[in-house]
Amino acid sequence: MMLLNCLCFLYSLFYPSSRKQNYDTKLQGYIQITRSDTVVLRIGNSAIKTYIQIAGIKTPQINIHNDNERAAAIYVLKRLKYQFSGKIVVVENFVDGKGDVICGHITLKKWLLMNRLAVPDDEPAPDNWLNYIEQRTITTFGKG
Repeated sequence: MMLLNCLCFLYSLFYPSSRKQNYDTKLQGYIQITRSDTVVLRIGNSAIKTYIQIAGIKTPQINIHNDNERAAAIYVLKRLKYQFSGKIVVVENFVDGKGDVICGHITLKKWLLMNRLAVPDDEPAPDNWLNYIEQRTITTFGKG
């Protein structure tokens, strides 16, 4: 099964027209957190790894010239690393580099939104990310 997942994923990388389709195949592996909206998935013990952007959210960006947003991005990155680095996850609906990353019974998207560390794609990004994050109600992993 793991080999089939790897082959389907590699096929989608080399044939761009196939990337636009939804696959029923689920990718599973360990993750590293690289940015506030991107994870690196390592499949098994192999050297195969891919960057996956968490679908459907906007997060503060670290490489921007706004000190407020950069500080918020560093905070979000640290929270994500503490909560999810090294965990086994499943990626569903992987299309064009974006997908639903699931750890246990919660998606990273849902966790980020519940903790006010991100906003949905269809909403405007906050002008002041730090104030937006400070207004959150603290939730723990696995609740809700």
